[in-house]
Parts: sequence; structure tokens; C-alpha cells
Amino acid sequence: MLCFGHQPSDYWVVATQKDRRLWLGEYADSELPRPVDPDRPQLMLGQCEGDPLEYIERLNLGEEGSRSAFAVEHGIEPRMDLYENLPTEVTGETKSGIKALGQAVNDYLVNKLGYVVDRRLGLEIYTVYVIDLSDDVPDPRARPKGWVYVGQTVVPREVRYQKHIDGINAGKGWVTKYHRGFNEELCARYPQVRTRVEAEALEKQAANELEEEGWNVKGAGRCPTRERRLERQGSRPLPNSRKTIGTLSRRDRSRVWTVLGANPSV
Repeated sequence: MLCFGHQPSDYWVVATQKDRRLWLGEYADSELPRPVDPDRPQLMLGQCEGDPLEYIERLNLGEEGSRSAFAVEHGIEPRMDLYENLPTEVTGETKSGIKALGQAVNDYLVNKLGYVVDRRLGLEIYTVYVIDLSDDVPDPRARPKGWVYVGQTVVPREVRYQKHIDGINAGKGWVTKYHRGFNEELCARYPQVRTRVEAEALEKQAANELEEEGWNVKGAGRCPTRERRLERQGSRPLPNSRKTIGTLSRRDRSRVWTVLGANPSV
């Protein structure tokens, strides 16, 4: 049940600039997928004018036009209680403006507390897709089933597929050269999500599951050279192993720490 009975707090005024304030909520719909951490709330962070609770209520009532689309369907639960409990060194600095303040709060929620934060009002939809590849892929098969390519996209999957075919943002060109269409049965396994970090986590989960089932997988950040090195070491890039994470690229390490909400300096 949604609750809008809280009274405005003077504490929130710290997060204002020209009467703009930060608001914090969570998905009210418990059925929405949470691939990064199913047991934790999926947070939403944004800006508004005036009282944050009143703004969240307007979103839920459909009074904010297209910005209300997600809230009307799934609901947003206010979480200003969580915001109020953040350290004042995070929420109290306004010299750099409301945008910088929002980034500071987001970074703390993600990197220190381990939450996934949606800053797009639930309006972005990411899709994990699986494309069948032909047997002409030059790499030797390591598993009994055929080749597939796993990816994720924020545009309609058909649009992304055409870009692959046209060689636009096509990576190593596996789909461009060897595409055979979507594997609809495998695509249907993976739900759409609302944030990129969840999409990337689900993409890697899909690739790992398909490999365990005997598929040969391209895409999903797969790097054969790195994988062979890790296999020789008898190790896989698991998130709870700092030694293994150290073998990843700088970009991949950053993504792992972001998903985990961990502090790599500790």
C-alpha cells in the first residue's frame, strides 16, 4: 500500500536550489524483476519543485503527463525516510547545485549502500536478447550446442539487431557476419528491466546459464583470451573474489564494484 501521510521535513530544504529538491522512492510493484539483488528495494531518485511527497503522489495519480507512465502502472513508494538517514556530508552540500547533489546521493546509495538506483522514472526499458549464429563462426566449439550471441539494449531489440547487421556499434562483428535471427525461446527467459546496471547483470547471467547448458556464447562482454587465462588459473571472475576481480579490465572492475556496492579501496 502506498503511503503519502508524512509531513514535509525542514531537512529536505537542504537539498534545494531555486526550490528544486531531491526525492527518493522505491518501486511499489514487488513483481518487477530485480536481477542484481532480489531482496533489496529498487530505488528511484529524481528532482522536483516543492514537496517531494506531493510530487511522488502526483506521479502515482498520473498528474505529471508522460513522466507518470511508470508510476501509474507500477506505483512508487516514498522513501524519504532513507534519504533523511543519509550522512549530512552527502545531503548537505549544495554549492555545486542540485544536479551535483543528486549525483552525490546516487553514488552513495550505489557504491556505499549497494542499492540499484533508477534515475529515469522507470521510463527506460532494457531488453536482453539472444541471437543464433551460424556454424561458420571460426572459433572451435567448446560446448556441444551451437553458437549464440547475447546482448542487451535500451532500444527495441529489432532496431539493435539491424544495427548489428549494418555494422553499427557491432563490436567484433559476430552478428554482422554470422546472424541467423533471434532465438525466441531463449529470449523469452529473460525479463525486461529498467536500468542499465540490471541489464548488464542479466546479460552476464544469461551468458553464464547458456554456457552451463552447453551453448557456445559470444557477446555479453566475453573475452576469449581473458577467459582462457582464468581457466588456466582455475578461477572465474566471481564478484566475491578480489584476487579474481584484479584480473579484469579497469572498466569491468568498475562495473563489478558498482553492482556490488563495494568500496574497492577497503
